[in-house]
Amino acid sequence: MTRVAMTLLKKLLNEFDECLKKNGYTSRTKGLQEAMREFMELHK
Repeated sequence: MTRVAMTLLKKLLNEFDECLKKNGYTSRTKGLQEAMREFMELHK
């Protein structure tokens, strides 16, 4: 695995965390991985 660092608006991160929580995610990493996979699938 490779570690990545990002700078995000606090509001965006808070909304993402709320979305993860509502959908039963216990890991921000897992949520970001799934979001990236879905994004790539949609934009192939």
